[in-house]
Parts: sequence; C-alpha cells; structure tokens
Amino acid sequence: MPDELDRLTTLYQIAQTINSSLDLGEVLDMVMDRVIEVTGAERGFLMLMDEAGQLDFKTARRMDRADVEEPTFQVSRGIVEQVAQTGQALLATDAQFDERLSSRASILFLGVHSILCVPLRVKDRAIGLVYVDSRLHANSFDRDDLQMLETFASQAAIAIDNAQKYTELQTLYRTVREKERMEQELRLAHGIQARLLPQRIPQVPGWEFAAAWQPAREVGGDFYDFIPASDEHWGLFIADVADKGVPAALFMAMARGLLWASRATVHSPAQALAQTNRHLEANAAPGMFITACYAILDVTTGLVTYANAGHNHPLLAHANGTVSRLGVCDTALAVLADCGYQEQQVTLRPGEALVLYTDGVTDAVDAAGARFGLDRLTGAVAQAGGAAAVTRRIVQSVDEFSADATPFDDLTLVVVSRDAG
Repeated sequence: MPDELDRLTTLYQIAQTINSSLDLGEVLDMVMDRVIEVTGAERGFLMLMDEAGQLDFKTARRMDRADVEEPTFQVSRGIVEQVAQTGQALLATDAQFDERLSSRASILFLGVHSILCVPLRVKDRAIGLVYVDSRLHANSFDRDDLQMLETFASQAAIAIDNAQKYTELQTLYRTVREKERMEQELRLAHGIQARLLPQRIPQVPGWEFAAAWQPAREVGGDFYDFIPASDEHWGLFIADVADKGVPAALFMAMARGLLWASRATVHSPAQALAQTNRHLEANAAPGMFITACYAILDVTTGLVTYANAGHNHPLLAHANGTVSRLGVCDTALAVLADCGYQEQQVTLRPGEALVLYTDGVTDAVDAAGARFGLDRLTGAVAQAGGAAAVTRRIVQSVDEFSADATPFDDLTLVVVSRDAG
C-alpha cells in the first residue's frame, strides 16, 4: 500500500480530475473509475438518491472501465440500504464469513468476498453512496482503504453535487428557452390565424354584420368567414375543429382554402360542404374532424340558404322577441368521404337576426362547473337589436357568467341582422 504522502498525492490528483468537469455523467464515471483504481476493486457501483429518497444506480464499472450490465442484480440491496439508512460506512474483509452479513443470501449467491460501501454526503445531506467489491479474493480491502475511500467520498460528493446543480440549471435553461420558443411560435401562429379571419366586416345597405372570436389558447380551433359570392350574395361560414392548438389551426386553414376554392365550381352551401369534405377526409389525421355551418344570404330578398355539417343549430331572433332553432344537422366534415348535405332555407325579415355560434358559447362554465347552456344564449339573443349589439350582449353574458373560470374552449360568433326598416 502506498504511504501517507502517496495517499495525499493521489487524493489531490483525484480531486483535480473529478472537479475538472461539470458534466454529471462524466463526473460519475470519473469518480467510479478512480475509486476502483485506488482501492484495487474488481467492480464499483455509484448510487444517488432520487427525489423520493430512493437509491438509483447511476454508474456501474469494472476495473477495465467497462460498464457492468444489469447492476441492480449485482449487489446486495440490504447492504446499500443499511449504509444509506445509518450513514455509516461498511467494510467486510470476507463477506462469506462475516457474521454481520450472514443473513444476506445475495452475498452467498453473488460470491462476493471483500466489500467497501461508503455514503456520499454534502454537509449533513445524504446524496448517495459508493460501493466496491471483489469476488476474487478475501482481504482485498483494509482499514486504510476504508479511510481513503471515506476521504475521497467527501470530495466526490461535492463534485457530484456541483455537477447535479449545474445539470439542473442547464435543464432549467433549456426548458425556459424551449418555452420561450414555443410561445414565440404560438404568437406567430396566432397572428397568422388572425390574419386569415376577415379583416373587414361587410358593409351592406339595409344589413348589419358582426363577429366575435376568442380562442381559449394562443391558437384556436374555431374559425369564421364572410365570403363574397356575388354583389347580392354573401357567404357566412363558421366552423370548429375537434382539437386545439397549432394542428387544429392548420387543419382549419386547409378547410378555409378548400371552401374558398369551391366557389369557382359550385354555387350552393350543400355542394360546397360536400366538395370541401371530400378533400378534408382524404387528408385528415385520425380522430380529427370539423363541424361547420355554411349559409349564403341574398341581401336583396333576405333569403338564407344554409347547410349544417354537425354544427350547432343556428338561431333566428324574431322581431317579436321569440327565437327559433334552425334546420337539421348532418355529418361533420372529414368523417366520411362521400357525405351528402341537406340544404335548408329561411327568410330574414326586417328586424330579425341570424346567429351562428360554436359550442364555446354554450359549453362555457362558471366556477362551480355549471354550463352557460342554450337557454342563457337564447335569452341573450331574444333581446334583439342589430348584429353588433347582439354579438356584444352574448359575449358579455358569457364573460360575466364564467368570470371566475378558466376558458377551456374557443368562443366564436357570426351574426347578421336586417334593418327594421
């Protein structure tokens, strides 16, 4: 064995080595390799405490600096748990005949003779332990080895703790940067999606158009549009993707492009939805679909022709204060390739308003979990007024109702009203 000066020199060199890196994996391997080197052990295992206070294998090495396969089954759990619980180092010069270990069947099974197990502590805090053994010879370790390993362990624990903190800081930094990147991408996506929405509300003599769009997240799955079909006809489109976030926004952008493209070949809401549906179904991800309502308003007569693809029934507010639910509801878009859509018609008379909405309105909840529901929406619509007034009243009613609750769905409205004359 080396004399005391040699030991001090070795410990100094080891300290320099293990403190030369802040990479936790490198530090752990260096610690284990140097432990095996200075003790002459056949194998070494380094375990650290996890957040639950349980020992977790971090590195397991042989004297040739190769990794030990399946380290969990290569040591006596009883020994490492004893050292971890008591905080006392353990030296067994011949474990096969050590009375303290006579109850450890794993010692006999593994054929281990010499064992050193030392806790790793930073001040009064246990962070893990170092275990080395030899299956070849008894008396491979002595008290000098134990003392040297304990001294080394105190230095190694500090190096490991520093590397852990550095790793945690790096992880935190990467997490923050990733969060910032995602937030930036979501803001960009929000801006793009907002620009896909109508930038101007149609201005038509004798009529008032209005809309509201409140995504629950930066990027929503709801969409609306005003589509000029001719000088006398305006398309009203509202839709809701059965998803949220960027995928929903991309799918909705595809649906918008297909609907606009359909104007060149078809001239009815039912045909436009059927054509859009065929293309969407061919490109939809599993489980993704869109509910939509598409109406075409003839501003000269007030005739509204509409088709509904699995969406909420439109509401018609009459001048006398009553409200009607309109039409039938067919299959949502992107569910079946060859869907037919029924076409319905209704005439908006002076003083009446048509309200299209997504389920973010009726499904809004208060702090107690109660839904806003169709009755409250109908009550807000029944007070009549122009499209802008109806839209503001609905949004205000929903906001007041769910003031203390976090919105979990997008809210979108499209309202058109005919002047009372």
